[in-house]
Amino acid sequence: DASVKWLVVNPAQDYLGMIGDDGDGFVYPLREGGERDYRFAIGDTTVITLASGKKIRLLQLSITPRRSEWQLMSGALWFDADSYGLVRAVFRPARPYELRRDADPGDMDDVPSWVNAKGEIKFITMEYGLYEDRWWMLRYAALDAVGNVGSWLGIPVKFERV
Repeated sequence: DASVKWLVVNPAQDYLGMIGDDGDGFVYPLREGGERDYRFAIGDTTVITLASGKKIRLLQLSITPRRSEWQLMSGALWFDADSYGLVRAVFRPARPYELRRDADPGDMDDVPSWVNAKGEIKFITMEYGLYEDRWWMLRYAALDAVGNVGSWLGIPVKFERV
């Protein structure tokens, strides 16, 4: 069923494909031309020692959006220094989503003019596991958000996928 296709992780697609691969999700910072939307900076380096004694060096790449658009992300990506595999992503949108500002005009036909639903994602985290000492694959994803309709209705949203 195409409506739940996004629940299946395909390691051959974009690393952040779970977040939206139909043009409605986040703009992937490392796509070709990503420097038009983001500024990048090298962050911390961390070394993890596995039970086997193997050491994995992780490099942090800080991501800063160039514009205040809800589809641009602000946060950090950690990569394995040897394989360049994505190990962890923690980010949030550059600003909250606002229905009146961000929805397609056709989606607003049945919405009363006094309604301006808003959604704020506090964080999204994606963690990858090292499988067979070779493949970094998504093992955990979480989202914490709140949606508001006016000042009278706030809806917390929490999502976890293991």
